[in-house]
Amino acid sequence: MTNSPEESRKVAVWVAMADHFLDTETRQDMPRTALRCVEVGLTASDARSIWRLQVTPAVGFNLYCVAGEWAYWDRDWLLSRIRRTPRLGRLDPRSWFGAAWSIGGVCEAIERCVELVSAASPGADRERLVTDLQLLAGHYFDFCPVPLDGMEHADVCRIRALYEAQFRRLMAPSLVKGEAQNAHARLTALFRRALP
Repeated sequence: MTNSPEESRKVAVWVAMADHFLDTETRQDMPRTALRCVEVGLTASDARSIWRLQVTPAVGFNLYCVAGEWAYWDRDWLLSRIRRTPRLGRLDPRSWFGAAWSIGGVCEAIERCVELVSAASPGADRERLVTDLQLLAGHYFDFCPVPLDGMEHADVCRIRALYEAQFRRLMAPSLVKGEAQNAHARLTALFRRALP
């Protein structure tokens, strides 16, 4: 099947969003997903529509499988499934699709990241922002965190300022009950060690 130019732009977004429906921790990748959205010119509202009306109907079922897919989606299968979603009709918020939409607030956190990333200058500034957000997310969600050892003092200060000014607000919707306190304690300890 030949992709339309519009669809070709969205493939990277579909793949990045679908990964958040895998049966594993993926929240550390929310900033990178936001970048994929910004790279193709999507607004936060556009990203929400794609998440809700295209990706969730295609792969939302995985959230309810006892032994769901956790490693990766077969790209051809995923794209074929997403292409068929318009035939599924509009989402009923009472359906399991609607429930998948709201689980974890991942979409809302991605939307917030889209707004912040799109406001950054394209190029190196935007890439550095996303890299810093990813680093913070790795520590915040305790998933393969990148150590700060060996980083320049100014870089650590920039990352801490981002954490204090923006990061917690960005990630708040994606947290589960009781998670914020432990996540904040991890980051506080990290900065205490890195900036004595």
